[in-house]
Amino acid sequence: MKAVLEKIGRGLESGCTQDLCSSLVQASPEIRACVDACNHIAKTIQEQNEFDSENEEWILVGRVIDRVCFLVMASLFACSTIGIFLMAHFNQAPAQPFPGDPKKYLPE
Repeated sequence: MKAVLEKIGRGLESGCTQDLCSSLVQASPEIRACVDACNHIAKTIQEQNEFDSENEEWILVGRVIDRVCFLVMASLFACSTIGIFLMAHFNQAPAQPFPGDPKKYLPE
């Protein structure tokens, strides 16, 4: 960078536009390399930002799927638990489990 600035500085010292143009021509490969490097950095950062935004979208999709699965499983567990308790509540022994048997199995 110092070499580039020195080349440009020589052209600025004389104050002549021809000297400035010739110093810019001499510094041209270095300036072009700097511009190319800056463009590469900008392109890489832009690609990284695009990747990050796409990655964030997939994270949100994953969260939605996770919550839907949680709600489905929670409702399934709640319904199953209620069903088990209701089956136990309504499961009553018949008054005469063995027809023709005179013994009373239920208390009166």
